[in-house]
Formats: sequence, structure tokens, C-alpha cells
Amino acid sequence: MGSLLEKAAPSKAYNTSVAISGSSGEIAKYRKIHLFDARVGDKIIGESETMTAGQRLQKITVGEFKAGLSICYDLRFPDLYQSYARQGATVLTVPSCFTRQTGTAHWESLLRARAIENLCYVLAPGQVGEDTRGMEAYGHSAIVNTWGEIIACGSLDKEEIVYGEISLEAVKEARRKLPGIVLKWDKVCLSVLK
Repeated sequence: MGSLLEKAAPSKAYNTSVAISGSSGEIAKYRKIHLFDARVGDKIIGESETMTAGQRLQKITVGEFKAGLSICYDLRFPDLYQSYARQGATVLTVPSCFTRQTGTAHWESLLRARAIENLCYVLAPGQVGEDTRGMEAYGHSAIVNTWGEIIACGSLDKEEIVYGEISLEAVKEARRKLPGIVLKWDKVCLSVLK
């Protein structure tokens, strides 16, 4: 489930994604790390005014898959997803409320990039509708495979469930075709730090 408001400091909240097991209750909680402070058209969005940033990555195991959790604006920060991939993630989740303007320009490109550079599936439910400020959400929930292909996509303005088949073998095959791509991020980071 994501994202939900979770009480933080006296007048702020965390933007939180919660993974729940049907049989055992809550299994993981991720608090959005990168807050959306931006100007979109003539509107200013300042999440940091009402939200507190999370501090930790959160991975879960779902069946045979390891999933790295994130939320919306996190999608613009590739190092977050590279960290998940180095930790063995095979699926990346990105529940989002991209604005129509930023979604039209960047949503698909960013989802495909995160899948390709980490050789992971990306599961990205996208909110639809308009909020109280008049910001229209982009929708377009998507499932992207390890090769960056969109295997399922929702619409701009309709609530719906998007289905697609994912396979751990497909992740392994992509990583066989491009061996070391996930691990090379460590080497690049280490060489830059030296």
C-alpha cells in the first residue's frame, strides 16, 4: 500500500509505503527519502513543509522475488535503486502521484531507465484524479520488464488494476546477458571516492 501519511514530528508526516502480508500483517514500511519540492507550471509544491524525509532503504521478500520499496519522486534518484540492486532486489516498486506535466515528460523514461540500469522489474502504480490544489495526476500505472519494455500500462484518468507476468528466470537471464552491470556500480563509486 502506498503511499500513506504516517505521523512524524508534531506538525509533519512521513509519506509511507507499507507492504502487508495477507496472513501475517505488516512486513515492511518504507518512508519516502526524496521529498518533492518543485515548481510545476504556476504551482509550487513544497513537500518538505509538511513532510519529514525517511532515512532507510527497505527491502522485502515476496515469494521468490526481493523487492526494493520507494515512492514517487524517489524515481529521479538512480543511486537509490542501484543500492537495492546491489542488495539483491529483482523488483522495484514505485507507487506514485506524478503530475500530468512531469508524467508526460518523464514517467515512462524514468521507469524504463530504472529497469534497464538495474536489470529489475519495475512495478509502478500511478494515482489518477485531481487534488485540492488543482494538480492533475498522470496515472499510467505500469509494469516494466528487465529489458525496459512496458509489459502493462494503465490510463491517464481511470481507476484500474494493471496485470502482467513477471519471472525470476527473466531477471537471471538479463543478468547473464549483461553480467556484472549491477556490481559495476560499486566499482565506479569506489573509484570516484578514491
